[in-house]
Amino acid sequence: WLYNGSAVSNFTTSTNSVTLVPTVFPPSNISVTPVLDGVSYPVLTSNVSLAPYEPTNTIVGSTGACSTETYSISNLPNNVSVTSWVVSNTSIATVTNSSGNQTNLNVIGYGFVTLTATLTNSCNQTASITKQIYVGRPATPSKILGPKTVGFGVLVNYSISAIPGALEYEWSLPYPYQTVINFNYFGNNWQMLSSTSTTNSINAFSGYGGTSGYVQVSAKNNCGNGGTKYIFVTHSNTGGGQNPIAPPNDEDGIDNNTEFANSFSVFPNPAKDEIQINIEKFNKTTAYKIQLFDIKNVLVKELSIKNMREKFSIKNLPKGVYILKFFANKKISTKKIIINH
Repeated sequence: WLYNGSAVSNFTTSTNSVTLVPTVFPPSNISVTPVLDGVSYPVLTSNVSLAPYEPTNTIVGSTGACSTETYSISNLPNNVSVTSWVVSNTSIATVTNSSGNQTNLNVIGYGFVTLTATLTNSCNQTASITKQIYVGRPATPSKILGPKTVGFGVLVNYSISAIPGALEYEWSLPYPYQTVINFNYFGNNWQMLSSTSTTNSINAFSGYGGTSGYVQVSAKNNCGNGGTKYIFVTHSNTGGGQNPIAPPNDEDGIDNNTEFANSFSVFPNPAKDEIQINIEKFNKTTAYKIQLFDIKNVLVKELSIKNMREKFSIKNLPKGVYILKFFANKKISTKKIIINH
């Protein structure tokens, strides 16, 4: 028998099997020369190597670190030890007080790092296990996507790219604004939907008050808020956004029949000084009347319509959103009117 590395490297036996204990790693191959009646036969060889070392242990600890966090490896076999701890980017985090299967991660900056532990078994084989960790607060968003000039009473969307390490986002709109479950399409102030207020993309309503100001956002995790990104937003009749479709108003027996609602038109809208009412298929025997209500449902103007085209002044009315009710005999329909002096 020939086995390099055994206590005896070359020996003879009269049996067809031997038991060997490796003393070096990796162990060498084993060869045997069969001999019968003094005649040697061809050498037989068994190729010997170490089995792959593939530990199933994991690094235990938080996936986010704010200051100093402890990480460890549990359930190590008796013949396995942790021989080193390293972190991928020492400019934002370092390992300190490493002892056996435990280490501390000390946060310096912010960003992703990879914590690596090297395990060594009794055969001097090594294997690395890793854990990705986000350290510190999230970064400042680089850019807010969305219009810097918006229309009056329009739906707009603002968004940012997802920020690494962020668990949620905090948005604010030009003040005063509300966070609502459903939009009030007749409101003067900015609004945002609560369902999008903690995501990286929000749906907002610009209101009719023409309030200019900052749209702001910051990313947030357990360490706190990162830096704030903001853009200044103004209002214009030619600004961006999508006109909402307001829910039908069924108060006072309003007829929502589409054909009747389209039988009259209001121009211009938004309006500054005066509004013109145009009645299609005007009938002199029909009693036409309009009433104008503010967003508090207070009647601010009322007049009878005698002609197919009729104008009335709105110079003295505050800017904002109004509801115009159009009466024709027993039928009633409404339109939303924006006054913007």
